Amino acid sequence: MTHEVPEGWVIKKLDDLVSKVGSGITPKGGKSAYKESGIPLIRSQNVLWGSLSFEDIVFIDDEQHQRMSGSKVFANDVLLNITGASIGRVCVAPSQLEEANVNQHVCIIRGDGKFEPHFLKNYLLSPYGQRQVDQFQAGGNRQGLNFQQIRSFSIPLPPLPEQKKIAEVLSSVDEAIAATKAVIDQTKQVKKGLLQTLLTKGIGHTKFKQTPLGEIPESWEIGRLEEIALVERGKFSARPRNDPKYYGGDIPFVQTGDVVASNGVLKKHSQTLNEDGLGVSKRFAANVVLVTIAANIGDTAITTYPICCPDSLVAVQPNEGVDVFWLQHVLSSKKSYLDSVATQNAQKNINLTHLKPLLIALPPVEEREKIAATLNELRSTEVYNSEKLAQLQTLKSGLMSDLLTGRKRVEV
Repeated sequence: MTHEVPEGWVIKKLDDLVSKVGSGITPKGGKSAYKESGIPLIRSQNVLWGSLSFEDIVFIDDEQHQRMSGSKVFANDVLLNITGASIGRVCVAPSQLEEANVNQHVCIIRGDGKFEPHFLKNYLLSPYGQRQVDQFQAGGNRQGLNFQQIRSFSIPLPPLPEQKKIAEVLSSVDEAIAATKAVIDQTKQVKKGLLQTLLTKGIGHTKFKQTPLGEIPESWEIGRLEEIALVERGKFSARPRNDPKYYGGDIPFVQTGDVVASNGVLKKHSQTLNEDGLGVSKRFAANVVLVTIAANIGDTAITTYPICCPDSLVAVQPNEGVDVFWLQHVLSSKKSYLDSVATQNAQKNINLTHLKPLLIALPPVEEREKIAATLNELRSTEVYNSEKLAQLQTLKSGLMSDLLTGRKRVEV
């Protein structure tokens, strides 16, 4: 703690607030000791950033559970990952949890009534709590926390009713975040299923034929990508690539990471070129589909403004009459295939010899537009909820900063 606390708050060592700090063991025999049902054994992969996941949960029998009586988990215990890459993740054991245990990678922090568990969880997950986790990791390797270190954590405590109110406020935002994530996940699943169905079966067809791409509607044709679009590789010939004399102008320079983060439609970029940079690169127009061909294979995005890009991207400019949104959805559906044919050198990559002859199922123009409109609607829903999620996460960050330090007080 580097900040002062307001009147009525106190700073306590965690040691003064707990009845237990401890962890369990991995049962003798390791995986062979796990059962198909029984007592849940909570491992570090089950303790997420603020929540407990029962996905990939394992079980132990009651006899083993009793042998591990010192690490039984009770409802409202605070669980902290203390080793490995997930060190510092924290959750609270839910009130509906009847019986459980933990292994040696998860620490139980059990209060003696002086703190609200969800308040402590949020504090430990905040930058202030994580800073204390980090300070015990020699060299930044995050190798592990011991119980003495955990007991030495400094915790700022408002009166218990205020702790509970702060926890309620933050929990309400957490619930909104979880609900929004669920909508995003559901939308992605629906879009994935529809993408495959619409691009192979179309809309309302009853007669089909066999093709090199499998079964498609009888009225559809098969063509190569190069027959419906101009396929060109990006360029950036300067060496070294990071020479600052080429950067910093007003010409958008799109990288693979920009495409990966775009959700299919490129609306922002992370780097710019000047006129010298333009001279060693290649400019592409708006309404071109960019395809990543190195490291991340087969991610796609439609450009919404003119851009330059390096040779780790290919620009696919649709011919007149070819719907760019339909084409982007088609190319995004080829991601798994393109990844499977990528060559593995220092990193995975594909080239124009993979993309130009790529076979495409070709519906009539009007049907392409209908397919694109249906998929675009789902994408808009996903983008809207992704933006909403980002806003909620920003709100949560601000509330944690204000409420957990007492800069802003809640009414009790």
